[in-house]
Amino acid sequence: MNQQQRAFFEAYLQRLRNETRLRLTEAREGIEGCRCWGDAMDRAVAEGNQTFLLKQAERDTMRLGRIEAALERLRHDEYGYCLESGEAIGLERLLLDPAAKYTRAVQSRHERTRH
Repeated sequence: MNQQQRAFFEAYLQRLRNETRLRLTEAREGIEGCRCWGDAMDRAVAEGNQTFLLKQAERDTMRLGRIEAALERLRHDEYGYCLESGEAIGLERLLLDPAAKYTRAVQSRHERTRH
């Protein structure tokens, strides 16, 4: 990966990190604001909204961890290489998932063994 590509992915990952942090902040505020004292229907809707926000916050927390790990790999010149095989992940895959840490083949193998 050349310097221009590294700079692109660093900016891209930082933008994703900022967007994810913003969504987490909004989700936390939404969860805290889900205090509804209305009738049973109002409480059910508020509970559904709170459940949605909690799941979103959980996904975003995991995503933020993956983004932070990718930025750390970038700082240590390890970004773009599979953590298991050492092979280049490939720009196409990194554009689709900039926090990818495995090649497509290794990721597929991991997914098959999990299921």
